Amino acid sequence: MLNAIRLMSELGMTFEEVDACTGPAIGWPKSATFRTGDIVGIDVLLHVVRNIYENIPQDESRELYRVPPLIEEMVKRGWLGEKTGRGFYQRVRKSGGESEILALDPAKMEYRPQQKARFASIEAGKAIEDTRERLRMLAGPVLAGKEGDKAQKFIGVCFQKCVSTPRAAFRKFQTRSWTWTAPCAGDSAGNWARSRRGTPLAWSPWPSSSKKRVRRCRRSLRNFSLQGRNLFMSPRKAETSCFDPASKAYKPVPQPDGVIILKSLKERFKEIEKIRSEPD
Repeated sequence: MLNAIRLMSELGMTFEEVDACTGPAIGWPKSATFRTGDIVGIDVLLHVVRNIYENIPQDESRELYRVPPLIEEMVKRGWLGEKTGRGFYQRVRKSGGESEILALDPAKMEYRPQQKARFASIEAGKAIEDTRERLRMLAGPVLAGKEGDKAQKFIGVCFQKCVSTPRAAFRKFQTRSWTWTAPCAGDSAGNWARSRRGTPLAWSPWPSSSKKRVRRCRRSLRNFSLQGRNLFMSPRKAETSCFDPASKAYKPVPQPDGVIILKSLKERFKEIEKIRSEPD
């Protein structure tokens, strides 16, 4: 979402155009990026991003998680998405009873009729049934240093930003006694970078450093799978454990100071507070 907002501004795109690039065209749901944001809630997005930013003071990518001014302003105005009737989009009722969906113009902070997003590459991609081949057609030219239409530039650059940084392939999870560098299997980069057969998309244009990181990620995932594992985080009774590649076993995740996990207390049959009913 944050990358999408930054690229949208850089390329002079609309919300409709970004959603046209990040929906079924790349194998994602029709709600794409900004419609999904409206469903989840703009305030939720703000709190999640702000929480990440405040809790990673030493992270090299911290500034990427600074809340965009657009999101700050939308929350300030109470435009929180579907639950308030206004977000990136707004549904209004016409005099005849029919509904119309308007789109936000971030430059004017006003809602206007939706503009149909038309890209030659997206239209051409509709004829390609295989998602892997469609992604190669959409992102390949930009990744190879060639020109493309606005949709190809957006998809190619967004893809490149995901897979060309160490954060996209590996993330360090630190606990009090050990550190695990784990492949982020749920990251969008993982979904875009590997096809169903494990063949990276547009492999040849990638920088050699990115190739090495993706190889390490794929190797870690393969070893993890061969061990019969399917979860990095394993919720056990009364505790949450995280897989440690060094010992090839799950280790308990330390509970943060000052945090009470009610589920864990309940599973350990701990009484949190007894509620007494007063006699009539």
